[in-house]
Amino acid sequence: MKIIITTTIRITKKVIKVDAKESNRVENNENKIDNKANQKVNQKANQKVNKKVNKKALQESLGLEVDDHKIVIGLISRLTNQKGLDLVNDVIPSIMDEHTQVVVLGTGDTMYEDAFRYYENKYKGNFCAYIAYNENVAHNIYAGCDALLVPSRFEPCGLTQLISMRYGSIPIVRETGGLKDTVQSYNLFDNTGNGFTFDRYESGLLYDAINRAKTLYFENRKYWDEMVVRDMNKDVSWQQSAKQYKDMYVELTPKY
Repeated sequence: MKIIITTTIRITKKVIKVDAKESNRVENNENKIDNKANQKVNQKANQKVNKKVNKKALQESLGLEVDDHKIVIGLISRLTNQKGLDLVNDVIPSIMDEHTQVVVLGTGDTMYEDAFRYYENKYKGNFCAYIAYNENVAHNIYAGCDALLVPSRFEPCGLTQLISMRYGSIPIVRETGGLKDTVQSYNLFDNTGNGFTFDRYESGLLYDAINRAKTLYFENRKYWDEMVVRDMNKDVSWQQSAKQYKDMYVELTPKY
């Protein structure tokens, strides 16, 4: 027996039912963020000059070497394979150099918690393992880092990359689920895109995406800063998504 799931909504006194199959007509209605809940964005990171202030504050608060010329890469996540932590663990030794700092916040599998503590000890002053979840620290990382890793094995929706864009932190993501829907890979030839992406679930491809980000950051800062502005201006609020749903339902309303 075929089961039809229906959703009932009311528009201008008319009630319509939408077959679940019709939901496929709403394309790119990804997860959204509540701008009110992320109001700190407008207060702290809505200007490029404030990114430097936030970056310095982050470095000082987490015991990192204070150096505005280094790229700070953040990771805010559950420390599990689903979130791509096996890939991150593989590439850390390769991406750490005198120009790079990494900040990890989260809890999860013991093997990853211990691995990141090891890296913090090995790369003192350039690696921070904050093995806990603290919302204030998370916001500070969003606001202070230059780029944010979201290399998930799978990700139906995803909020991390949306929040990072609002804070002016460039997302580096795997092309899966909501990450693929919301992050368009940077194209150097026409200076378009809003992040850096990789497709297959391989540590070498994550390493390549991080290197592409670092290359642009250090060699063409003008284009990097333009991407930061594009990301911060991108409408990822529920207001835009709600309009798309409303337009679809109005289109489906019977015409009499």
